[in-house]
Amino acid sequence: MLSYNELCDLCEKKHVTITEVARNSRMTLSGFRNAMRKYALTADKIVLVCEFLQITPNDFFQVKNKESVHIGSQNQFGQNQVMNQVGIDELKSTIDLLRNELSIKNMQLAQKDEQINQLLTKL
Repeated sequence: MLSYNELCDLCEKKHVTITEVARNSRMTLSGFRNAMRKYALTADKIVLVCEFLQITPNDFFQVKNKESVHIGSQNQFGQNQVMNQVGIDELKSTIDLLRNELSIKNMQLAQKDEQINQLLTKL
C-alpha cells in the first residue's frame, strides 16, 4: 500500500494537492493523513483516491522496498538489528482492505441483480 509520503509524491507528479485528494475522499486533511499513516483507509475511500488520481487499486497497493524492516535496537556488538520480513502488519491491513472492497463490490452486484429482476418482472 502506498505510504503517505509516496502518495504526496504521486500528488506532486499529478499536479494536485493532498488537500484536494482528502476533500475528494470526503475527509478532512488531518483525518486523511492519519488514516494513511495508520493504513486505515476504507475500501470506498481508496476507490475515491484511485479515481481522483487516475490510478488503479493495484497501483495503490503496490508494496515497494518492504523486504526488510529496521529495528531501532542494537545487538551486543553495537550493530543495528534488521528483521527480514515483509511488513506483516501492512500486508494484513491490505488484506482487510481488499476484503472490504470485495464486500462492497458484492453488495453493488446484488443491487444490480435486484434491478435486473425488477425489470424482468415488468416484461
